[in-house]
Amino acid sequence: MFTAFALVVALHGPVATDQHGHGNSAHTTSAHTTQSTHTTQSTHPAAPAQTHGNSSHASSPKHTTTTTTTKTTSATTLTPVQLKVQSHTQLASKLQSRLGGADPVLAAKGFRNFGQFVAAVNVSHNLNIPFTELKADMVRKHMSLGQSIQDLRPSANATLEADRGETEAKKMIGSGGQE
Repeated sequence: MFTAFALVVALHGPVATDQHGHGNSAHTTSAHTTQSTHTTQSTHPAAPAQTHGNSSHASSPKHTTTTTTTKTTSATTLTPVQLKVQSHTQLASKLQSRLGGADPVLAAKGFRNFGQFVAAVNVSHNLNIPFTELKADMVRKHMSLGQSIQDLRPSANATLEADRGETEAKKMIGSGGQE
């Protein structure tokens, strides 16, 4: 005998789950399943037999063509920071403009917390540092915002610029991006 969950899985396939936790735990936020079957049949019946003298001829035989497409399944997993960006739509719009049109949800991947990500976007914008370079220092090399500024813009006052980016981030987050 099937349980209700097993029946759903048996009928519809895997079910997306949402796990809650802290830190860098992954969240499965959406599952997209499409199933499409397209069948094309083309039938050409044989033409009536024709008689010429003592012989008979039949034209082309019956032709059938069948085309079938198969099931495609994909799931998108977002980090807690990406989920937070996704849920703050007005702020995400402002961040997108500061990122030169790049998707802020994708840009947030790898950051430890939401404030760190927003501050990095602000510093990138304020100092005209490519966001991808700032992110690489912070996410891959595990540098602080100030260390990354010092690495990428040695002439800038790293402490002052990091504080400025963090202060702007707090204001933006507090206002929901409605500055």
